[in-house]
Amino acid sequence: MSERQAEWFPMTEVTSLPSGAGLYAWYAVPVTGPEDVASSSALGSRLASHTLTLRHPPIALDVRWHLGAMWTGELPEGGITGFARLIEDLASGARATPGAELSRALRDPVHRPMLAELLFHAAPRLAAPIYVGVAKGLRKRGMDHRRDYENARADLAAGDDPLTVAGNTLGARLAVARIPPEALWIAPYPVASLDKLTDVEWRHIAEAAEFVVNRWQHPLFGRR
Repeated sequence: MSERQAEWFPMTEVTSLPSGAGLYAWYAVPVTGPEDVASSSALGSRLASHTLTLRHPPIALDVRWHLGAMWTGELPEGGITGFARLIEDLASGARATPGAELSRALRDPVHRPMLAELLFHAAPRLAAPIYVGVAKGLRKRGMDHRRDYENARADLAAGDDPLTVAGNTLGARLAVARIPPEALWIAPYPVASLDKLTDVEWRHIAEAAEFVVNRWQHPLFGRR
């Protein structure tokens, strides 16, 4: 894994976040090691697995029409699943297109680690966040998310029902989605002027900012 950029931190280092107020965003990044770039199939499998963590949940449908006709059920998101399958096919040589450029990079032993490096550094500036929030204490909020994530992972390991474990916290939902801890990174954006606000002023501005930013970004794990 390459050296991290200064402005974002892995989940294991949330205690290093700034303590003041500001915005923050969580990212799921494709962390790779030497074993992942040893072969085209290894990197293809890693990238495909990471791609599936970005899959949106199914859409519940309830359509009613003329004379009582009705359709109900769930419509799964198929684009991400299909893309993950394409990556694996390109890596194995089962398909050559679309994505001929990716196929060449995956199958080139010199270019594979370079590709992995570029994709890791796509976040936080060039990749969509999976969660965006506002906090009066960025460090405390990051630590809260990590605590919820670790508690949920422990519950899942004990055999608890994922639907029960998911609950209402971000950390628990990330754990239920089976995103590994090494893939979770947070980017803080401190705003010093917010530290001077009263609690009431802070709450109003934070809620307004979250309302706008979440609708701009549509993060996968955004507030429900």
